[in-house]
Amino acid sequence: MSPAEHWAVFFQNLTDKAKREKINQIIEHQEGIKMASDVLNTVSKDWYERCRIASEEKYELDIQSKMAYAKQQGRQEIINELNSGKSLEQIIKENKDR
Repeated sequence: MSPAEHWAVFFQNLTDKAKREKINQIIEHQEGIKMASDVLNTVSKDWYERCRIASEEKYELDIQSKMAYAKQQGRQEIINELNSGKSLEQIIKENKDR
């Protein structure tokens, strides 16, 4: 096979697990393809790591958002109770047991 054919086989079958042995044989004989394979592996690992970090950051932001919403809702509840005519002391006494 010519080098161009090796590259074609490499890219056509890169994700085909059934053809992994053939890809490995090509990598052993073609230094350029071995280097490309190493770069692709590094990029894939970096991408997965970026996704993991983004997922963790999203989780933290979701928690903070839920906490802020709960805090805001609690304040609104107190405002509603004050508007209904309850005194602040009465509200505190009722919420002390919660």
